[in-house]
Amino acid sequence: MSDTKKFAIVLSGNGVYDGAEIHEATMTLYAIAKNGGGYEIFAPDINQHHVINHITGKEMDETRNVLIESARIARGNIKPLNEFNKEDFDARLSPKQIGKRIVELRKQKGFSQEDLAKFLKIPRSSVAQIELGNRNVSVIELMKLSEVLGFSLDRFLAKEYKAAKEVETLVEALPIKQDMRISVPKLKMDKFKNILLYILERCGGKSNVGETVLYKLLYFSDFNFYEIYEKHLTGAQYRKLPYGPVPQKLDNLVNQMLEKGQLQRIKTEYHGYPQTRYIPMDKPDLTGMSAAEKEVIDRVIDRFSDWSAAAISEYSHKDLPWKATEDGDIIDYELAFYRESPFSARTYDDEPEQP
Repeated sequence: MSDTKKFAIVLSGNGVYDGAEIHEATMTLYAIAKNGGGYEIFAPDINQHHVINHITGKEMDETRNVLIESARIARGNIKPLNEFNKEDFDARLSPKQIGKRIVELRKQKGFSQEDLAKFLKIPRSSVAQIELGNRNVSVIELMKLSEVLGFSLDRFLAKEYKAAKEVETLVEALPIKQDMRISVPKLKMDKFKNILLYILERCGGKSNVGETVLYKLLYFSDFNFYEIYEKHLTGAQYRKLPYGPVPQKLDNLVNQMLEKGQLQRIKTEYHGYPQTRYIPMDKPDLTGMSAAEKEVIDRVIDRFSDWSAAAISEYSHKDLPWKATEDGDIIDYELAFYRESPFSARTYDDEPEQP
């Protein structure tokens, strides 16, 4: 019986914008062949969702079939995806399985995520997403990983690969905290004040936006911005309390603003429950706010400002930074990089431009 490992390659068309990326697909086939493996190529026999002109980047008014387009890369040697039988192949790995194996090998070598990030020349947050299975690993990245972590691709991708220690859940794996770089947030009081005024100016008049909703709008603005740009927005720290993340030192800031007449505090009721609301009496100074900062805040406001206190509190309790923190502790911003959909604010295959 042959020892050759057999791989199934699934393509999604022909082109970086509306199908399989040609360079990555070709390098995948090359890497398998170079390491002594074999493969069969498959693609779904369906129409493409859209067709893109790769010169202009604009959608074209025509229809193309995914299987037929993929056959260009496969030189015609391709099968419909419905003929795929997993028992015919040795390597059947999901992104999460690949991520778990990378975690184990990295820890065996004593490397941190920051070490791998420098070697691959990608952000550490992208390494975290690879290990979670939320970001695909390109063939070139996988070959670089095999070099630095010392594994052969055929063994790594084989179904009989046995991890010495399974990482069963993300929260259990969060002695990954030792891999987090030190990023101590420093409160930017003036920016915090003006972001508070801006949020209140935009949605403080809504009857549902009391203190609880306001806290969550600030939290998601801060953590979403940090996840996307790896920089602090206000630098505020948030503590894990029963009703969700609560910004620290906000009471001091609010009291100063009340004394200066920049805010008005109103005690009222909302659907029979006591509610504390704040009305802005000053205009926010937006000169110190970048376009990227404003965009993140606006997205948070547009998404959450109509939610009730109960709904947004419950949602925040499912956000991983809150879940992975002990009751009463300060929530580490680095935990934002371990978020999954729908909480993650960042697309990890497309690295953002720095603001």
